[in-house]
Amino acid sequence: MIGLLKEQKKSLIHGTVTGKIPLVRGGDKVDGVFANEVDGVLPNKELSEIPLVRGGDKVDGVFDGVLSTKARFNKYSQLPFNPKLKEKAKELRKAGNLSEVLFWNKVKNKQLLNLDFERQKIIGNYIVDFYSAELNLVVEIDGESHDFKGGYDNIRDNYLKGLNLTVLHIEDIRVKKDLDNLMNEIYDFVFQLKLRNTLSGLRPAATPHEGNLGAVNLQREGLGLSGLGAASGEGNFKPSGVEWLGDIPSDWEVRRLKDICFPNREKLQEKYETDFNIKYIEIENIQDGVIVKEPLEISFKESPSRARRVCKKGDILISTVRTYLKAIAQIKSEDENLICSTGFTVLTPNNEIMNSDYLFYSVFNDYFVETVCSLSDGVSYPAINEPVLSRIKILLPPLATQHAIVDFLDIKTTKIDETIASIEKEVELVVEYKKSLIYNVVT
Repeated sequence: MIGLLKEQKKSLIHGTVTGKIPLVRGGDKVDGVFANEVDGVLPNKELSEIPLVRGGDKVDGVFDGVLSTKARFNKYSQLPFNPKLKEKAKELRKAGNLSEVLFWNKVKNKQLLNLDFERQKIIGNYIVDFYSAELNLVVEIDGESHDFKGGYDNIRDNYLKGLNLTVLHIEDIRVKKDLDNLMNEIYDFVFQLKLRNTLSGLRPAATPHEGNLGAVNLQREGLGLSGLGAASGEGNFKPSGVEWLGDIPSDWEVRRLKDICFPNREKLQEKYETDFNIKYIEIENIQDGVIVKEPLEISFKESPSRARRVCKKGDILISTVRTYLKAIAQIKSEDENLICSTGFTVLTPNNEIMNSDYLFYSVFNDYFVETVCSLSDGVSYPAINEPVLSRIKILLPPLATQHAIVDFLDIKTTKIDETIASIEKEVELVVEYKKSLIYNVVT
């Protein structure tokens, strides 16, 4: 199970930073809850246990585009309003059926992603159950009465969509009997909608969308983020010219590392202050993309001759020896005296075009490591020199897209890591129980 989760994490990172999983690209068909067959990036059905995108049995044309900046926030004055419905709205707020009250208790006071929701909001000649002005989002709770009002609901939904509102339907029965799971799905839905809106100024306006959190999650439409690639349709992807990258979104670039970073920008000189204390990082300090072992505090005079590379917060360390170990990490410490071995290449991102977190995700994937290994010399002790490493190409999306990808991956990978940690803890407890059981039986 743990191995499966780690594989999903790898696939998730690779698929997102290469544009294969731009939180589901527009135009793709997605079967099942997880987008596990988009471009063959996630071929294993088992990897659907932690959803990237909540989907229904089939999702067509996921996000045909992104709302324009103008359509991004509908101010109250911009929405049609029938004052004759004010008393009716007040009555509905006071009456509030059970499912509406339960849902309201989960979203009021900015509990859901710091969003303000209104109850019984008047829009035109309609009163909607819940409304978020920031996201242009209408939430409708459908009870049994809606089974007989299909025509009315469709007319109302088309009217609301015509105002560039997203309409999300959730089933009354799920609010009453499956609220926690439902709120997790809504969280994903709303989070991705917020990401889409952060990029709304980068793409042409598009038609509004709807969702349905019914018995099978989002049945009408899975949420994607075409801003992480391009609007849906043919002609919005282009060949990258790099085999392992394949086709890429049309507004992304393929650039060499040395064109977007400063490799080994700073190093200590031989005549440096000998009594200066450093914190020394070796390859052994790094595991699974994290500095797991505290750097060795030592004076420069007593440090190894290979302790030369200066590294600062935001830098990415890539091991150039024993490259198969995947000793890659991001410096997150503010310390000024961090020094790493010359067995690393230190990449300092050009902050004008490259986000440090996105760069880390880009190089911390098996495809990049395999490329590094294939360019390395030696069998028992493979190594790659910095000029060769610096010529390796990676993808460069627009900076806003990089930020959106990082936000998305941070949340999703954290969930996976927490699940792994929880499982590992349970395994430890089982092992301890086994030891205790054996001891009690034999003694």
